Amino acid sequence: MKSILLVLLVIASFNSNAQLCTGSLGDPVVNITFGNGNTQPAALKKGVTNLRYVSTDCPTDGEYTITNSTSRCHSNAWHTTNEDHTKDLKGRFMLINAGSIASNFFIDTISGLCRNTTYEFSAWIANVLKSSSCNGRGVKPNLSFKIETITGIILDSINTQDINDNPNLIWEKYGFQFKPDINTTSIVLKIKNNSLGGSSDDRCGNDLAIDDIAFRPCFPLMKSEILNNLGLSSICLDQPKSLELTASIENGLLAPFYQWQSSFDHGKSWLNISGANSTKLNLQAPISDGTFMYRMQVGELANQTNQDCRVPSPTISVHLLPSNTEKTISQCRGSDVELFAANSNDSLIKYLWNGPKNFKSISQNPSLKSVHISDSGIYSVDISNNYGCVVRNTINLKVFNAIVGKLTGNSVICFGESTQLTASGSTHFTWVPSTGLSANNTGTVIANPKDTTQYYVLIGDGTGCSDSISINIKVVKPPIVNAGADKSILAGNSINLLGSISGQYQSYRWTPNFNMLNANSLSPTVMPTQTTSYELRAVAAASCGEVKDTVKIVVYIKTEPPNAFSPNGDGVNDLWVIPGLELYPKAALTVFNRAGMVVYQSKPYSSSWDGTFKGSPLPVGTYYYIIERGMGFEVLSGSIQLIR
Repeated sequence: MKSILLVLLVIASFNSNAQLCTGSLGDPVVNITFGNGNTQPAALKKGVTNLRYVSTDCPTDGEYTITNSTSRCHSNAWHTTNEDHTKDLKGRFMLINAGSIASNFFIDTISGLCRNTTYEFSAWIANVLKSSSCNGRGVKPNLSFKIETITGIILDSINTQDINDNPNLIWEKYGFQFKPDINTTSIVLKIKNNSLGGSSDDRCGNDLAIDDIAFRPCFPLMKSEILNNLGLSSICLDQPKSLELTASIENGLLAPFYQWQSSFDHGKSWLNISGANSTKLNLQAPISDGTFMYRMQVGELANQTNQDCRVPSPTISVHLLPSNTEKTISQCRGSDVELFAANSNDSLIKYLWNGPKNFKSISQNPSLKSVHISDSGIYSVDISNNYGCVVRNTINLKVFNAIVGKLTGNSVICFGESTQLTASGSTHFTWVPSTGLSANNTGTVIANPKDTTQYYVLIGDGTGCSDSISINIKVVKPPIVNAGADKSILAGNSINLLGSISGQYQSYRWTPNFNMLNANSLSPTVMPTQTTSYELRAVAAASCGEVKDTVKIVVYIKTEPPNAFSPNGDGVNDLWVIPGLELYPKAALTVFNRAGMVVYQSKPYSSSWDGTFKGSPLPVGTYYYIIERGMGFEVLSGSIQLIR
């Protein structure tokens, strides 16, 4: 709620001549959109407004609501809309039907302002009354905003003037700049609706909507660039090298401080660069490819520890592509050839291949099927991103007469095991990839891959003729077994186990399986008579071991409260005891009299009731109880007779 109050300060200095920020805007300190379909609407904090909150979409005089639509309200006098200003999915806004008298409808203290920092306040307001309603003479909203110090000194007072009605719902932006002095961090905001609301023969209208309220630091203009890059703020590289970045800000800050930041996810998140606190940054370009962004944050030194008191410079981008490469592939005629382009960590990378016989492809690693001598030649791939950066890789394909090679080995192994791969057919061998291999240039190797891997062996005779054979070694990993979350039930009831298995497996079973229906299912029904742990066991594919997980079903006895007791001191039935309730760790007991007054409460339940209230015996009669057992069990209620 405090953030809502803070943002409403935006409205406090609106008028048609208000000055919006013309410099560098920071991230919103507060950005109120009133939610969307994924959030729950709620009233403002109690005591802030004299308007009544309602949950309907058509509030009446003196009411407001938080909604995402209005439809044919007040005999179709209001505009119908099903979206907010920013057109968020089911986006909400604040809808107000003014009261019958002009009044301050919002008063609150706003704290946490940055010292000696200019802010831009902005909000979107709409007159929801149609221009044709009220015989064309509808009352127009007219808001005034007063900002005071905590001691009552008026800092500013602004009026919006009349907010016109229109044939269609029109959102209008109001805003202004405001700067607290070096000693002011808290203010009092008062918002008054100067027009009269209500409904009568000569007056109707004064109905408005507010949306997208923002409060953002406003600093002087900033610029940033890469030195020796013709003043540009973006550079493409195919080799890491040192760069010098610079940023500047126009005069206007008393004592500025600087902090450079970097982002490696296209600006979604930013990290401070340690020790980078001047207007220049000497940067050693990253050694891996991708897009790397940099910016300098600026703020007043007095606000250095407050992230909300900073404004970032324009972003500088360094786009590092895979290096230019040239390689040669020798292959036998009739074999398949896979062309490899340099892999990139950048999700925005694109590939464009060109080659002999008008070959084209946009795949990273396209394949040539059953190559011929005429397929020999240069294959080039342009690797580019969305920022206009391009590098070129080339492959010189040489196709020779075929060598017929052979490759033997197991194609399925269990995780952690190895297999022997043996190639034959010539004297020269090259294995790709070499990951998980004992060697990469012998006819026989031991393969111990951690994941399913396609291995290729290039078999040659030293004359340029070669054959390429591959084997896909499937690594069977243990499946992930989940027996489900522990649950609680009442004795005599049944419950479904919710097991799941992901990965490769060939069979599974539950143990123990007594008092179990559909035991061959991942979701069998069990009826335990006492607390029981069930184990789900799965055998991995290719009989590669067994994995298990356990779920515990806690069985609670049923709770049956006695319907009467007689606390008369005779030693018989003097206490009202609820058998088994003490076993429920979150149980609570509340007893009421006929007037609804609580006469006894035990939360959590730990003792019996002796029929007294504050130490005095209660009169004979009927009393009522509520038992909350927790853990998802239904609430029990009923009556009890107190007899003496």
